[in-house]
Amino acid sequence: MFSKSIGERNRSWYTIIAVLIVASSTQRAECHVTITSHETRLGMQSIKTGPCGRYQSERGDIIHVFEAGETIQLEWNEFVAHPGYFRISFDEDGDDSFVDPAAYYDFHTNESVLVDNLFPHEEKDPFGFTYEYELTLPDVECEDCTLQLIQVMTDKAPYTSPGDDIYYNCLDVRLVAAVPEPSGWMPLAIGMMGALLVRARRTSVI
Repeated sequence: MFSKSIGERNRSWYTIIAVLIVASSTQRAECHVTITSHETRLGMQSIKTGPCGRYQSERGDIIHVFEAGETIQLEWNEFVAHPGYFRISFDEDGDDSFVDPAAYYDFHTNESVLVDNLFPHEEKDPFGFTYEYELTLPDVECEDCTLQLIQVMTDKAPYTSPGDDIYYNCLDVRLVAAVPEPSGWMPLAIGMMGALLVRARRTSVI
């Protein structure tokens, strides 16, 4: 009968654990930073090719629908923290309006930038950080809009773009017209009609 010794079994477990650790580390190293509050275009594979992480990455099937001008809670993880900052940009038609910083501290490169120099930090931490930001979206309706988050790292001089200093994340977005709130006499009329319907149902049951 074939059986493994305790030592062999332990070595097998160590091998499995090592493989899992390597796989996890590879995935973390590949994405480096990723939006966690909403599913991104490329998931955990977004890396250093602009504008969205992969060369010629196309709009995906996961479209996040928001109201024009809505404020959303955006959250992301920086798996390995580097000195630097974040930038959030918006393109209302595709993703060709995004422009990388021309230098480490080249802020608000063009009109697509919504917020820049976000959470600047000098810490370098292998365990990374988690960030949250309330973002007000542009007050515009669009079918093929894109929200871009980039991490600019300032500890890898000299700065190069494209190069080794930026990580990219994108959300595929659609902005729709906000639903107007009932005003004036409408809420009262709707309430009275509801009450009458409830009364009529009760009467018919009796």
